[in-house]
Amino acid sequence: MTSNPIDPTWDAPQSGPGGPSAPTPQPDLMAQSKGLLGSLFDLSFRHYATPHIVRIVYILLMVLVGLGAIGGLVTAIGLFRFSPLMGLLYLIATPVVSVVFLALCRMSMEMYVAICRAAEDLDQLKRKLGN
Repeated sequence: MTSNPIDPTWDAPQSGPGGPSAPTPQPDLMAQSKGLLGSLFDLSFRHYATPHIVRIVYILLMVLVGLGAIGGLVTAIGLFRFSPLMGLLYLIATPVVSVVFLALCRMSMEMYVAICRAAEDLDQLKRKLGN
């Protein structure tokens, strides 16, 4: 099977026992999957940018939560001088609050990605049905 160098979505007809068959159009994968910049500047809103952006945003959130946790632990150590009970409370609460916040961020981002994937699947189904 050879492909056409001018149109990569078209395969050359194959010869079989019944003679040559009709050309088979292949899906254009590059048109279906745009990158981050392509999705951001897609003014028709046919391609979703959320699946590309989520990774970057989640990494930034992990860094910010980590920095906040370090700040909370430093604050807890500083509070031990004035009130040992408050210092202990901060020392215990900081990691717990950080992990809970990170889990909530993760769940909300998974929800956004699931909505985008469902919309993409619905678009594909709509195209297959011809509507």
